[in-house]
Amino acid sequence: MPASTSYAPFWLMAVLLTAPVTGAVVVLTPDADAGLRNGNPDINSGIASDYIVGALAVGEVHRALLRFDLKSIPTNAVIQHAQLIITDVSRQGAQALATFELRRVLRPWTEGTNFGFGVAAGEVSWNSARHGQQLWELAGASGASDAIPEISGSTGSGGQNLTFLSTAGLVADVQHWVLAPSLNYGWRLSNDRESTPRSARRLASREHSSSPPKLSIQYVLPTPPILELAESRDGGAVRLSGSAAPGQMVKVEYSTDLREWRSIGQALADSAGRLELLHDVASENGQVRRFYRFVE
Repeated sequence: MPASTSYAPFWLMAVLLTAPVTGAVVVLTPDADAGLRNGNPDINSGIASDYIVGALAVGEVHRALLRFDLKSIPTNAVIQHAQLIITDVSRQGAQALATFELRRVLRPWTEGTNFGFGVAAGEVSWNSARHGQQLWELAGASGASDAIPEISGSTGSGGQNLTFLSTAGLVADVQHWVLAPSLNYGWRLSNDRESTPRSARRLASREHSSSPPKLSIQYVLPTPPILELAESRDGGAVRLSGSAAPGQMVKVEYSTDLREWRSIGQALADSAGRLELLHDVASENGQVRRFYRFVE
């Protein structure tokens, strides 16, 4: 983000306008997803057009993993809203109502290229995050090092689709992945009635031709720190003031030629977003023309 600069020959005051907050909404489909099943714990269904989540009539438990590529969102974005919709493609045979839950995954996994057959090396399954390379701590991505125990988002199964409305947990997960994309392993999707037969739903995967899962994210970009005033004071000091996000720590620099910049300290924006710093000019080299800027 470009720094704002005040040009001040012999401490001439200068005022700069504050840049507006900008934002956007993006809608993403998964870049990877896969179904897991405990009845066949060493198969992979990475390219299936749907997956099952919940318990079948025979008691077999199914779960799913899904991950979204967030590289299109700027790393300094502040996430405000995150909502996930997954299409229910078949409710046939489902009798028990359940709550479907998302938990942030903590371990890397590989989607795979199978359609419900034997798992190949490196592919995800109920037993393995990467077959032959890394087991889950507990099968089904159930361990404390596999997924966080806290639920990021949940929804009932009574509607046409599974709609995970924006929650603090979903927003926090997306913010975490934007800031640390190398730790983006997506969500584990399961339900709370895995011990109850016929609690399963068949859901569209990213390979579904018309209704893949959709993650809607709303974000804003923070206002950059703005230097508003450089004012000469008696005793050789210069008062610098401006604005930034509340609680933001801002570096303060000056230059005499706009080529080389020197740090003169930091300023912390107060709860109202105000910044102020005194520069003791007498302790510097005596140049009468200076340029000041605030930088993040």
